[in-house]
Amino acid sequence: MPLEIARFQGAWIGTRQDDRHILVVERVRPDGHAHVVFARSDSAFYGMNREWWRDDATIAGGVLTMTGFRIFRYTFEGPDRLYMTATLKSGAVTSGVLVRADAARLSRR
Repeated sequence: MPLEIARFQGAWIGTRQDDRHILVVERVRPDGHAHVVFARSDSAFYGMNREWWRDDATIAGGVLTMTGFRIFRYTFEGPDRLYMTATLKSGAVTSGVLVRADAARLSRR
């Protein structure tokens, strides 16, 4: 498994505007395909409720990308820190920073 791909695997948590943002990269394949879970908290700033979904992503050139009604791009900013940009269909762009988290701790009730 290329390190450029394998290093994305795991749980990441951070902020974007006024909400919490979680990315769990469950599986990665040597061809750059990844299975992920995305979640975010309620956002008073955007007037949006919390949401989560499972998705497929691609990893190429050091960037993990999820596409859909938003395009999320994650790039490394150090060994345990991801810089995220989100581009909405309207063209608006927001960004945030995520740090590596303990996946087992995140899943405890």
